[in-house]
Amino acid sequence: DHTIDYLLRFDEGIAVATFSDPGPAFEDQPDRAMPDISSERGRGLVLARSLLDDLGYERDGGVNTWRLVKRL
Repeated sequence: DHTIDYLLRFDEGIAVATFSDPGPAFEDQPDRAMPDISSERGRGLVLARSLLDDLGYERDGGVNTWRLVKRL
């Protein structure tokens, strides 16, 4: 069990969500394709990359931070 910190912000037509957690590091696979229709996993980042204007990830001192940006 661990805590997830989040910040949601909306400013001048831009929504920004930031999530931080002390979980394991994420190993990016930027060329990952949408999984088979029968698969129960693996759609989250594919969908996020297709819907968001920016999706960022950083790891600093054992903490993961995700930044999701959508211009509205």
